[in-house]
Amino acid sequence: MNTNSANRSNGRAGGPELNGSPLYDAAFIPNPQDVDWGPGPVSSAGLDPNDVVQHQLYFGLRRRDGSVVAEAGWKEFEETNLPATFPLGYKVVDGSGGWPEPEGGFLREPSKLVIANVGANQRLVGATAAALALVWKTQADQASVLWVRFSALAVNL
Repeated sequence: MNTNSANRSNGRAGGPELNGSPLYDAAFIPNPQDVDWGPGPVSSAGLDPNDVVQHQLYFGLRRRDGSVVAEAGWKEFEETNLPATFPLGYKVVDGSGGWPEPEGGFLREPSKLVIANVGANQRLVGATAAALALVWKTQADQASVLWVRFSALAVNL
């Protein structure tokens, strides 16, 4: 995977690739002037400089075949993708979780929680976070990545 080469579909640099092909195209990441990726009902016109959007992404580590992604596999994914997606910084928290499986039973697995606070006026973070989830789903053979996003107020104490 390469996050530093230009996305051939839309000319944007820094898009994640898998096997040399971009994971999204102009249809997946619209022109930022056309779509409001902001925090919902708040418009960027009246934002306080301390307003942020917190993105939380929950990455499961158990593949569908039952094997677990090694820490080295996660580190490679993190170093290759997270700085490009969240250039102002992020936090990774080790965890575990579970949910009901469609065929019955309850799947429990180790996980990584990625938390990133970004300025509420940074429109493309949402699209690149969705692309990041697609990279992980493909790389780690995951059915989904949970993405939670909400408005917050950053206060330095």
